[in-house]
Amino acid sequence: MKVKDIMTKRPITVKPADSLGKVVNILAEKKISGLPVVENNRLVGIITQTDVIRAVNIYDKINEDDNIFEMILGVIEAKDQKVKESVKRIMKLKVRDFLNKTLIVIDSEEDLYKSTALISRYEIDRLPVTHKGKLVGVISKIDIIRAIKKMNR
Repeated sequence: MKVKDIMTKRPITVKPADSLGKVVNILAEKKISGLPVVENNRLVGIITQTDVIRAVNIYDKINEDDNIFEMILGVIEAKDQKVKESVKRIMKLKVRDFLNKTLIVIDSEEDLYKSTALISRYEIDRLPVTHKGKLVGVISKIDIIRAIKKMNR
């Protein structure tokens, strides 16, 4: 089975000039853990939940069991004006300042097993999928789980 057979086609992307607030809204609404960053139809990086958490860095420690995006949205709605203003300022920062430029990608024609090896080796949740250098999709852990389920029928 090839990566192109199970990847998510036409992934949601953001641009380097977009705000962290936009990223937070997309990640929370779509219940995804990261977004490819594209500029001039070229993949330039990826921004993840972890990148947003590092940017916010609330009290230098966040309980991993908490849903960070619900927490951030709760803080934004908080009564404490000082905290609220601080988070609002952070949410206006640009993706370009926090994106991950070190990209691990996979070609759409590669075998599914190579994607599982890369995800495992680099301990990541998703891989941007390219074809002839252009972003064509994303393959995530859940895509792989669904493929395994199909193979198990």
